[in-house]
Amino acid sequence: TKSSLLMTDYDVFLYDFSGNLLTYSNSYQDVVDILTYTATKSGYYYMKIYQCSNRVDPVETLGYAYSVN
Repeated sequence: TKSSLLMTDYDVFLYDFSGNLLTYSNSYQDVVDILTYTATKSGYYYMKIYQCSNRVDPVETLGYAYSVN
């Protein structure tokens, strides 16, 4: 039976418009990475998601969600 857990490990990084790293999440024991960041100014922000392991499930689907308050 195939496990329902995702096998691929990802890291998530948040950058400001100038490319400065603001925060990141690099959980390696869990398949859920959570970022929390309170913006100090308005503008564009970029989220980058990197695969960071050799554990890859070829039928896995990556999903993400975000909230702006």
